[in-house]
Amino acid sequence: DTVLVGGKIPDDIKKSGKKYPHNVVVGSLNEAGKDMNEDTNDEFARIVGTAKTFVWNGPLGIYEEGRIVSTRRVADAIKNLTKSIVGGGDLITALASLGMLENFSWVSTGGGAMIEFLSGAELPGIKALE
Repeated sequence: DTVLVGGKIPDDIKKSGKKYPHNVVVGSLNEAGKDMNEDTNDEFARIVGTAKTFVWNGPLGIYEEGRIVSTRRVADAIKNLTKSIVGGGDLITALASLGMLENFSWVSTGGGAMIEFLSGAELPGIKALE
C-alpha cells in the first residue's frame, strides 16, 4: 500500500523534479548525507508500525561508515510484524551486525532478484531449474 524510499534514491528523485504517487513516501537525508534524517526515521517507523507485511531492499544509510541509525530504527519497527521480507547483501550484512537478522520471516541475499521474483517476473535461474 505504501512505498518508502530511502538511502540515496531520495536525492536522485528530488534532483530530477519528478512527481511520485501519493502512496510513495520519499525520505530526506541528514546533513552529512549518509543516513536518513530524524523526521524521516520517525515517519518510516510510524508507517512500518502499521504494516501487516513489509518488504525491504537495501540499508537506509552507509552502514560501512557506521551510518546505521535509520536501518536500526526501521528494523526495530519491523521486528514485531508477522510477515517481513528483507533482501540484498548490504542490508543483510547491516542487520546481522545489529544482531537482528533472525527477526525477519524471509531473507534473500539478492535484493534486486527478490523484488523481481515478488513482482512475478521470470528469473533465469528458476527457469533453468524447472
